[in-house]
Amino acid sequence: ELGYPESSNVHAFALNQVASTLFSQRKYEEAAQAYDQVDAATASWEPERAARLRLGYARIFTRYATRQVDAGIDAARQLVERETKRAGDKHHDSAIANAILGAGLTFARRDREALEVYGKALPILLATSHEDADDSATFAAADTRTQVVMELYLTLLSRNRRAVKDAGTESFHIAEA
Repeated sequence: ELGYPESSNVHAFALNQVASTLFSQRKYEEAAQAYDQVDAATASWEPERAARLRLGYARIFTRYATRQVDAGIDAARQLVERETKRAGDKHHDSAIANAILGAGLTFARRDREALEVYGKALPILLATSHEDADDSATFAAADTRTQVVMELYLTLLSRNRRAVKDAGTESFHIAEA
């Protein structure tokens, strides 16, 4: 047998990179198929090890984009739990995880819950940045994630103008951030 075993780190991470690339090209159905291959490759892994590949931004948003919103929300909840446990609930990574969950709840039109989740995330996201990221690619990826979740928050605000005190001002504040 040539090559790496399907359950090896090298194989699974390579498949994950293919899936992530397909996601970035907006080929969501193909990305979902590649992520299914990642699941097969990591089926025998311990849950903590597999979570590194199963709880990524592109993976969760691929679920949202392929009408697997509930599965995406479940994964986002796991991401929030992992990041909060790892870094604390006031850390930027926990806030972005909450915003990813809020995005899924927005897609699911579970607006009240989405507003609560975004309420935890936004003060931290607006107060922190990744300008100290190690490289420009890391900064660009973090900036893109933040932009996407903020745009979805603005969508949520537009649907719930009366649910948020001074939604118009908040929209402008976020747009300027």
